[in-house]
Amino acid sequence: MLFCNASFLLDKIDETGREISTRGYKDVTFDDLDFNIIKLLSYNSRLPTIEIADKLKTGTNTVVRRINRLINSGIIIYFSLNLNLEKLGFHEFKVDFFLKDYNLKYKVIKFLEKNPYLTYVDHTIDYADLEVELFLKNINHLHQFIEDVLTRFPRGIRNYKYFQTLNNLKFFQLDRKEI
Repeated sequence: MLFCNASFLLDKIDETGREISTRGYKDVTFDDLDFNIIKLLSYNSRLPTIEIADKLKTGTNTVVRRINRLINSGIIIYFSLNLNLEKLGFHEFKVDFFLKDYNLKYKVIKFLEKNPYLTYVDHTIDYADLEVELFLKNINHLHQFIEDVLTRFPRGIRNYKYFQTLNNLKFFQLDRKEI
């Protein structure tokens, strides 16, 4: 999976994505303290370590060591900010691309990751070859995005399907009630 910055919100376009793979990591053991740290950070990734330590009744140095271990082991991949992009006039769209020429897969991905509205590209099996998520202004913006991809790869894309997310009923966040 390739996560990209929503660089349409920035002055400078960031064309680099961050490759996230579930392969290559060893299983990591963690205890209740690690899990509670993860819960708190999933709710607010900017929570100061001193507050985490106070809430969990442990030392700040312990929290810092645990967070660093969670980062180094690949459990915490990055810290992010969750925005309500609809209030900024953007809507979530997903596009499934079915490739005709699989040799172009990584060229298509490189092209896609330059798009400032892209939030992720997922390599998938069984259904679509690439699943893409974007935040765009409207359906016309989506059609322009698809047209750009089809124009750039006229013999590479066999088909596509798109969806607009109307409402996210559940977004991943660990339950804070248990802490």
